[in-house]
Amino acid sequence: LEMVGNAIKVNDRMETNIPGIFAVGDVCTHGGKLKLIATGVGEAAIAANNAKVRIDPHAKAFPGHSTSKFEKTH
Repeated sequence: LEMVGNAIKVNDRMETNIPGIFAVGDVCTHGGKLKLIATGVGEAAIAANNAKVRIDPHAKAFPGHSTSKFEKTH
């Protein structure tokens, strides 16, 4: 794993330099990293959605919020 100090470096998909390995929360770092619980929760959602698509390339990731489920589509 590529490290920056004592943190694991991740990209914008929360993926490490090893394909298919993700890191979130206080153990990782990326541009603009804020070590807050709220951002860690957001990072977990990003990682989970990207891991889902990595496992099943035909899967549809849904990184949105629950209220967008109710938006009308045309």
